[in-house]
Amino acid sequence: MPQEFTIEAIQKHVQKAGRPWEDPDFPAVDASIFYSKASSRSLEWKRPKDITQNPQMFVGGGTRMDIEQGALGNNWLLAAIAGLAQHSSRLHRVVPEGQPLDGPGYCGAVKFNFWQAGRWVEVIVDDRLPTYNGRLVFLHSSEANEYWSALLEKAYAKLMGSYEALKGGQTSEAMVDLNGGIAEVFELDKAPDDFFEYLLQASKRQCLMGCSISAAPHQVEAKLESGLVKGHAYTITGVNRVSARTRRGSVEVDLVRIRNPWGNEREWTGAWSDRSQEWVLLSDTEKHELGVTYDDDGEFWMSYEDFARHFTRVEIGRLVPHTELGWEAHAWHGSWRKSISAGGCRNFPDTFYLNPQYRVTLNAVDDREPSLVVSLLQKNRRQQKHAGVENLTIGFAIYKLADDFEQYEDNGRMSKDYFLYHKSAARSHAFINAREITTRFRLSPGEYVIVPSTFDKDEEGEFLLRVYVESRSGAVGEGASSAPAESKSSPAAGDTEVDQKFQAFFDKLAGQDREIDPKELVEMLTPAFKKELDGREVDIHACRALIRYVERDHTGKLNVQEFKSLWTILRSWVGDFKKHDGDRSSQLSIYEFRDLLESSGIPASQPSIERIMTWAGGTMGLSNYLYCMACLHRAKETFTPDAGSNRMSLSVEEWLFRQF
Repeated sequence: MPQEFTIEAIQKHVQKAGRPWEDPDFPAVDASIFYSKASSRSLEWKRPKDITQNPQMFVGGGTRMDIEQGALGNNWLLAAIAGLAQHSSRLHRVVPEGQPLDGPGYCGAVKFNFWQAGRWVEVIVDDRLPTYNGRLVFLHSSEANEYWSALLEKAYAKLMGSYEALKGGQTSEAMVDLNGGIAEVFELDKAPDDFFEYLLQASKRQCLMGCSISAAPHQVEAKLESGLVKGHAYTITGVNRVSARTRRGSVEVDLVRIRNPWGNEREWTGAWSDRSQEWVLLSDTEKHELGVTYDDDGEFWMSYEDFARHFTRVEIGRLVPHTELGWEAHAWHGSWRKSISAGGCRNFPDTFYLNPQYRVTLNAVDDREPSLVVSLLQKNRRQQKHAGVENLTIGFAIYKLADDFEQYEDNGRMSKDYFLYHKSAARSHAFINAREITTRFRLSPGEYVIVPSTFDKDEEGEFLLRVYVESRSGAVGEGASSAPAESKSSPAAGDTEVDQKFQAFFDKLAGQDREIDPKELVEMLTPAFKKELDGREVDIHACRALIRYVERDHTGKLNVQEFKSLWTILRSWVGDFKKHDGDRSSQLSIYEFRDLLESSGIPASQPSIERIMTWAGGTMGLSNYLYCMACLHRAKETFTPDAGSNRMSLSVEEWLFRQF
């Protein structure tokens, strides 16, 4: 949705007009709420300052408990927002901080960012919200004077055309719009035996996760005796393995924490539910570490065994693979046009070849078949719901080019006969009417052609095809190793004594798990670089970025070899920091930071450096510097240089909030 105004322009307008801004593109009228009917109640649009005293965007920071569903059937969206709220850096990528709802700087406008078909777009709304009897009608927070979630819902409603346009959907759709990246869907009856391990790793990597119980149309929102609700979107907010003490000894139990967007007492009532007898098997310390509470807040725990028995579907939203080194990313925007490029699926052999065709090459990775991830997303369908437009039924097929493919080639495209006489090597698991379908494969090395299509021919629409090809060892989302090449080498034969001393140093820092986590790294780096930090503490986000840069197994922790590699890197980076800190202020100016990047071989443009320095607050302290260096060195291999230029086109908006 194009916008001709900015927050800065709105602020100037408000200063002249003397009253808060009113959004002309999403006015406070019933048509912004419903497109199919008039409201059954007389709703009044009010600004937060007219609803509660001391209105704020955030009260104590954004949390999953700020999500309480209102009168709109959009739990699919709310489940994703609750997941996003667990990761502050990504939440503030969507909901920028520093937007007052009253007092100095207030103008009546609030801005948000959403990912749409390959790019982040800014959406600005005024802060008027639908109320009834002085209370918010739709999404609201458990804190009466907190409004980030309600205004986020409004901004998303504007993007899609109305509040009513948000009724019904899949959590995976919202995950992508709030997180970027891709979302995968798993049917639990077809999940592998080790699927809990998959969930455990996804949780460690801070993926957004949701689940639901399938339901027939007449069963949607049906309440079960177990306390669960069919056809309802839940958020997976925690995955843990605990040791329960029983009379027969210690037993490992796999647990999943789930939240109902209703935010009320409607919770699971079986084993490991609030106040169930199973909790006596854990110590108070263990329960505290898990964050166990017994509030009627919609959140509850289940054993994975019960979870897999009752829930039928899991959706996982993860950052795109090319944020991990070892992946090649491709993206194409295309369209299906009647009689031109809308050939339908393989059920239409005479027209299938008319569909768009895209080629990728797969090379062997460590003498094994490489991974391939294909994501097909149809564009702008929800925005047209008011006109009766629904999702098309979409899918794709993948063909390996045979040795004789050239005789079937016509201007870079495979002819009808090629598809008639060759079988597909892989395909999407089904044709479905979802906005996006994502599937992963392992295929033999070679050249492939991907054919996205609608199920029926002559159906028109636009799409985005994203393809991720593994080019180094790793798995999607876990990615290839982010460690620099030199950190993978074995120690030289004469380094035994040095290694023993380093091992002793490591042993003092690492806990019982024999690995260093972000908190332990904070405790180590803060005193180690006390002078350079000028009395400050290393930020935990910087430590997470550093760990992600060098770790190999993506556990979020460092083993001794990984820590040794990091220590070598840190000594070099801190040396560069001190070298370019000309006035010994423990802060780099924009000029000092620019010179440092150039000497480090990072070809950032001046606008990019200015954006980074703005994020850092005008000057760059050591903690922010370490964070940026970890991110920039990883981005160096994944961002594409501008055509005809040897300078990297970096955008802090693109990489800064996609690291965690």
